Amino acid sequence: MAVITVSRQFGAGGLTLGRRLADRLGYRLVHEEIIKQVAERGNISQEGAQALEITAGSKLMRMLDKLVSVSYLDRLLEGNHGYLNEERYLKLTRQVINEVAEAGNAVIIGRGGQYVLKDRPGVWHVFLTADEEYRTRFISERYALPWDTAEQVVRRHDRERQQYLNCFGAGPHDDPIHYHLCCYTAMVSLEKAESLVLELMK
Repeated sequence: MAVITVSRQFGAGGLTLGRRLADRLGYRLVHEEIIKQVAERGNISQEGAQALEITAGSKLMRMLDKLVSVSYLDRLLEGNHGYLNEERYLKLTRQVINEVAEAGNAVIIGRGGQYVLKDRPGVWHVFLTADEEYRTRFISERYALPWDTAEQVVRRHDRERQQYLNCFGAGPHDDPIHYHLCCYTAMVSLEKAESLVLELMK
């Protein structure tokens, strides 16, 4: 039972590739479900978990973690109140991803899967990248956004992605050593990328 992790720069087509692979292989596509599971286990809203994901790895988040005492956190948990700091968020994320991998036959989109499952047998790590101009054009056309807006969105997502992945260790996170296959989707179509992944798994 194999597992594929898809890491991607925003606008490089990672989610689309993940869906194609899941459909082709009959695998489970795991994306927003990770956030949902983390929120449920942390007893917070899904929106709250998403907000934490965005701020994870930031200097502000680390400062807030230090300000919340362990005794206060213990009282919150005993009273069945939801609270997640960065450490607990990452612990739950790792837990969910490992459980998905244990079940097998899954395509995991993002969330540091390439780090969580780094040494696990039967897991293939794929990375999609493209230059900023290509990704901006992709987002602009797909969501009918003005170029300046699409460019800002791409840059913001790039910052948030790097910030989040910093939680799993120092970068560079796009180094090919973390992946079995890297595709530059400005030159390699998603159809070709799909074929390459399938060939790799044989």
